Amino acid sequence: MIKKVIIFFVLIQTLNINAQSIKQEFYDTNGKKISKEEFLKLENHNINLAIGLDYDSLQVFKLVNRINLDTLDTLALGNLKKHLELNYEQKIANDEYIVINYITANPLLKKENNLSLWTILQPNYIKKLHKKVKCKQFWIYDESQIHLDSYKYAHINWLKEKDSFIKNLFYPFQFSYGNCTVIAPNGNFYSYYGEYGPEKVFNGIEILKKL
Repeated sequence: MIKKVIIFFVLIQTLNINAQSIKQEFYDTNGKKISKEEFLKLENHNINLAIGLDYDSLQVFKLVNRINLDTLDTLALGNLKKHLELNYEQKIANDEYIVINYITANPLLKKENNLSLWTILQPNYIKKLHKKVKCKQFWIYDESQIHLDSYKYAHINWLKEKDSFIKNLFYPFQFSYGNCTVIAPNGNFYSYYGEYGPEKVFNGIEILKKL
C-alpha cells in the first residue's frame, strides 16, 4: 500500500535518507528501471519532474515528463465539455479550444493581502490567449487549497473543484503550484506539469495546431 506521494525538485538529500534500511528503485520517463546514478543524471527540472512513491519497505522514484501529449476519445471529450459547461454555465462551441489553468494544493498558499504577480494571472495573458486561438478559458483549483486570496483577480472566475474530475483526468500527481492543459476541438490535448507561465500555454496551442 502506498503511504504517500512526494514531489521533488532536488533529490540528493531525500535519496540518501534511509538508503541503508529501505530498498530504493529508480525509473526513467519511459518506465525503464535505472540506477540511482543514472536517475540523478537524467533529472532536469526544465524537462521533467521527479516523484517519490513511498511504500512500507520500498521507495520508488520516477521521472515524469513535464509535457504530456495525448488524446481524449469522443466520449471523454464530451464528458469534459458537459462537466465544464455545467459548472461554468457557458457553452463550449465545437470549434473552440479549451484552456484550463489548475492550481494544485501543493504547497498550501498562505493568506495574503496583496495580489500575486504571477504572469499567468495578469489580464494581458487573457488578451494574448484570445488573439492566438478561439477558446474558452477555465480557472480551477484543488478544494484542499485553502487561501487563494492573492490569486483572486477581478477578471478571473475561479471554480473550486470538489469532485477531482479535472485532477483525475489530467493530473496524476500533485505537482507544485499548478498545471495547465490545452484541449483541441478534436480531443488532442497538451498538459504542462508544475509551475508555469503564459509561454507554456501558448506553446501548447502551437503544438496542437500542428497535430
